[in-house]
Amino acid sequence: MLSYEREDQPLDDPKEAYRHQQCFNLVLDQAIQSIEQSVDLNNLVRGHVKLFGFLSNFQKYTGGRNKETHSQIQAALTLITTKQY
Repeated sequence: MLSYEREDQPLDDPKEAYRHQQCFNLVLDQAIQSIEQSVDLNNLVRGHVKLFGFLSNFQKYTGGRNKETHSQIQAALTLITTKQY
């Protein structure tokens, strides 16, 4: 056995064993939900950046780029209005 390992001590009391199992399941479930929410939020932000990321350089657009920018804005807004939230 390694220095950080030790022998398991089985829980003889069924109520205590159930409580430990329930606690573990609750903690594990909460960790899984947090990770899923983080992934969902990350995907949401990526979607917004994909749609509206070009607006971060909006002041730099001049000349012929205005038509391209107009097209991008129109496409992004059309996409948003067709989705149902």
